Amino acid sequence: MTIGKQLREIRDSLNLTQKEMCAGVVTESFYSRVENRKSEINIDDLLAILKQNHVSIRDFFGVFDQSMQRSAAFNIAAFSQLLIIAILHG
Repeated sequence: MTIGKQLREIRDSLNLTQKEMCAGVVTESFYSRVENRKSEINIDDLLAILKQNHVSIRDFFGVFDQSMQRSAAFNIAAFSQLLIIAILHG
């Protein structure tokens, strides 16, 4: 998950256009580049966009936390399997 992808998902869930989502914070063209991973948004602008659209920081970044937890669980499981194989094939 990227910041741009998460912004897009939130914008879609709010039924907003890009122009409405970023109004008064950044230009529509810059915002489009952020959603499409062509540019990176600074934290101040990101927080301003979230605030004006009544999106909590916890809700926005919660997706990233869940993704990292799944990734960590997958890595632990994969490591465990490799360890078992290494022990069995000594």
